[in-house]
Amino acid sequence: MLKELLAGQEKIRQDISSFTTTVASLDSRVKTVEAMTAAAADLVPRMSEIESTVRDLESTVSILDHRNDDLENRLRRNNLIIHGLTETVKETPEPLLETLYELINVKLGVTCENIERWHRLGMRKNSSPRPVTSKLIDFRTKTQI
Repeated sequence: MLKELLAGQEKIRQDISSFTTTVASLDSRVKTVEAMTAAAADLVPRMSEIESTVRDLESTVSILDHRNDDLENRLRRNNLIIHGLTETVKETPEPLLETLYELINVKLGVTCENIERWHRLGMRKNSSPRPVTSKLIDFRTKTQI
């Protein structure tokens, strides 16, 4: 019977030792989690700063996008696209400009001497003439046309 008591006592010692090891392991893990939680708590104010900065930047991007759209629209407002002007095979810009001036000044009767840029749109695909785009210096001339 003494052997049984000693064996039971040894079993209890092993269980206590196992529990002690488990508790020590859990204590170590809890300390690690507490340290990580403290580190994460330090990041909360920084995260709030970053979120605020992102909101400000999104607002700035939105404002700049609207300004960009407005500027692009203002730049395009002097553009004029003309369809149906005959196109030669090896057309150069100068005869095209003369044709534009003839159309605007003679046929339409609008005084125009200020075309800043002009060219055909797109690649030549077939026998139909490509549209001509031109940028007038003065918007009032465009409205008269």
